[in-house]
Parts: sequence; C-alpha cells; structure tokens
Amino acid sequence: MNKNSVILVVSLAIFLIIAISPVNNLVKLAVMALALIVIIWSRRATFYFVTANKNYTSKDPEKRKKSIDGFKKALQLGGLPDNYTISAASLLIQNGEAEVGKAALDKLASKSGKSLQVVSNAKISASMACWIERDLDGAIKYIEEVKKTAYRDKNLYINGATYYLEKGDITAFNKLCDEWKEKNVQSPALKDLEVVREMLRGNWRKAGNMINDILSLKSYSFADPYVHKAQIRLHYHDVNGAVEALKEALENTKFNACSVITKDVIEKAINILEDKESARKLINGNEEDPLSLVNGRLPAFSDKDFVVNEEKEEKTEQKVSRKEEESSANTDLTDDDEEWLKAHGLS
Repeated sequence: MNKNSVILVVSLAIFLIIAISPVNNLVKLAVMALALIVIIWSRRATFYFVTANKNYTSKDPEKRKKSIDGFKKALQLGGLPDNYTISAASLLIQNGEAEVGKAALDKLASKSGKSLQVVSNAKISASMACWIERDLDGAIKYIEEVKKTAYRDKNLYINGATYYLEKGDITAFNKLCDEWKEKNVQSPALKDLEVVREMLRGNWRKAGNMINDILSLKSYSFADPYVHKAQIRLHYHDVNGAVEALKEALENTKFNACSVITKDVIEKAINILEDKESARKLINGNEEDPLSLVNGRLPAFSDKDFVVNEEKEEKTEQKVSRKEEESSANTDLTDDDEEWLKAHGLS
C-alpha cells in the first residue's frame, strides 16, 4: 500500500470515528472537514488523471494538448491505481513523452507484490517507448520477458508482431501468428496482421479477400489495413484502387507517435502514384519488397516489371490451402488424453 493510500485509509477511519463520537458538534465538524480535505488531497493524482482523460477525448486541440501536462502531473504525484498509471503512461508515450511514460511503467513493473497482469501490461506498454526511440532490440526484450510467463493478450501479440516484422524476423512473426490463432485471440489489428502474413507468402488473392472482409465491417483509426489494401491493389496494377485506399487511410487515421505508417509516407505514396512512370516503379518495388511499406517505409523503386497471372495464383493458393489443411495438427482429444487430464486435475 502506497503512502497516499495509507493516508486515505487513516483519514476515512478518523472521519467515521468522529462522526459517531459524542463530542461537541463544532469540534466534530472541524475534524471531519479536516479529514475530508486530507482525503481529497490524497486522491489529487486521480483527480488530475480523470481531468486529463476528459480533456484528451475532447475535439478541442488546446484541451488535448493540456491533457498531456495533466497526465504527467498525475504520474508525478503518485498514488494512482495501477490501471490509471498504465493508461496515463501509455498515452504519454503516444504523444511525445516516451521517456516520462517509460519511467513510470518501469517503476510500476519493478514494484513487489504486483500481479502478473499489471507487470505484463506495464512491460508491453513500455516496449512502445523503446520502439518509438528506435531501440528495436529493447522493445523486443520487453516482449520476450512477457512471453516467458503465462500471460497473453492481444497487445502482446500486436506489439510483438510489429517488432518482429520490422526486425525482418519472419519466423518469429509466423510463430506468434500461429499462437494467437491457436488461442483464438482476436482483434482487427491481429486480423490485419494475418493479411500481412498472406501478402508475404505471395497469397495475394487470399489477402485481398481478407482485407475486404475487415474493411467492410467498419472504419478504423489506424492506417495499416488501408495501406495493406493499397499494396494488394498495387500488386494487381490497380493504381486508382490503391490511391483510393490510401486516401481512406488519411481520412480515418488518428496518427500518433506509435503509428507504424505515418501520414507523411502515405501522402508521398499518393504523390508518386499520380505519375505513371513513378507509379510503375513503385508497383515493382512493392512487389519485390512488400515488407517495406508494411513497416512504414516506401520501397525502393524498381524497373523490373512483372505480370500478374491470376489463374496461376488461384491454383497455387488452392494447392497451398489443401496442404495446410492436410498438415494441420489433430487437436481432438483421445481417451488417453482425457485420462491424462483427469489424472492431473485439468479435466
């Protein structure tokens, strides 16, 4: 229990004792008022957080800017509930205060007695600060530390997949993707990352069907699915479709320091695609290196033209799909499995 929590408990106790004590009413009111002031003072960090959070969700740019100072003040005062600390620190990381946010998260994760969930969430959020500061190995280290525990959630998978892709470690990315699919962890971002996997495998038709399903449900505040749709359209030499998808990204995305694909990159891509010759070279570059745009970088121009054979692609993907079905593990429980589970108290 931190200092502010102790003060709160003691003040509440005094407040209640005085309220039922047979003392002079004037004295009672004075002591109760003092105890109430102390209670409010001990919770001032929470007050700063709630006010900052309200300002952050405002459409007024000045209020949003003011909210950052409020989050910093709340963390500085201390005594916030753990979930508020993680939320405030994460928002600071996303808004140009990575060092402040990371320090608060590291402090929280190092405290004794914290639950696995709190420590894991703090480390996952802290990894974003490393990533923003271009310390990719540091970001991956946080993720690997959490992976050694039993804790799993969508943010672990999203962040980990993002870092592995930027590292170019496709094997680690695929393993992580297999794991969240096996555990049936779902989110729009994870579905979009599954689209990336199909793109990297050359399964463009499948990737296109998947991204269309994702974007048919709703609009998203992150650019990635729109950009991946644009990449798929570029594969099929559909420049107009790619530009349309990129413009959707600009229209819907709320860009921040944690955005994998920036507004600047998207605008540059649109400008390039407006010129026929530049568009051709970008299409070729995307075909040779789709991972660049996935990681928020424009691919190098290429003069190596390619031709899409949609009939051949369809046959190849059908063949791959059959192989995947045939090689998938049999997860049905046998009688021996059931007996083992009962013996170990797991059934």
